[in-house]
Amino acid sequence: MPDFGRLDFSEHPYCISFIHQTYVDLGLTFFITASIFTFIRYRDSNFKELKWLVLSSLAMGLALGTKYNALIAWFFLSLAIVFIYSRDTGKQWKAIEQGAVFFFHFSIGIFSMG
Repeated sequence: MPDFGRLDFSEHPYCISFIHQTYVDLGLTFFITASIFTFIRYRDSNFKELKWLVLSSLAMGLALGTKYNALIAWFFLSLAIVFIYSRDTGKQWKAIEQGAVFFFHFSIGIFSMG
């Protein structure tokens, strides 16, 4: 029975026409997820290890270079960084600074290279 399924899949015109195309949605999902997880790691370090924020913005920059649909996640994660930092520390100007680091310096730098 598995051989029949394999034969049916390989002979189906829809599968044959799309088997040679590459989809970037999996890469986009990976980079957005990596950006979110590294930001969570930055938050778990009590916002002391800046390398996690840098890695988060680099991953989001790679997502932006992969596909323009990442602009939505980039915008919301930038707002989330400012909100969460401000809520957890009570320092609003420092939160805006952290959001600007994520939004401008690294993400746009990687995005512009893509």
